Amino acid sequence: MHPIICNFISENFYDRQVLTAPHVRVQRESEVPNDKVISWYDHDGDEQLDGHSYYNETEVKMIGNLFFHDQDLNNALSSKKSVLVITFYNAQRNRLEVKLKEEGVDKDLVTVMSTDGAQGSEADVV
Repeated sequence: MHPIICNFISENFYDRQVLTAPHVRVQRESEVPNDKVISWYDHDGDEQLDGHSYYNETEVKMIGNLFFHDQDLNNALSSKKSVLVITFYNAQRNRLEVKLKEEGVDKDLVTVMSTDGAQGSEADVV
């Protein structure tokens, strides 16, 4: 995990007890510029119920658009780096998988998982 993300998690959720190993810190800091480590996107879309799970169509469209308009993400895919998209809900995961397939995103490089299912998973870009 990149040190900036680790520090955020450590300070906000684990009373500063989570640390990045020194060898990982050096590797991760050299891989990604600090201004591209984490991004936040705001929207006004609402969650909707689908059976026993939720989805947000605005978020699905936003994530789909990232695969075509974010140059860093496109560079990662062009370099054959693995990408993991994590969402809280299975209905959202299902819709994201359909959207990315419709858009022709390489399913061998991009995986969509629920938060629970992603535990222990790794990817070059999350």
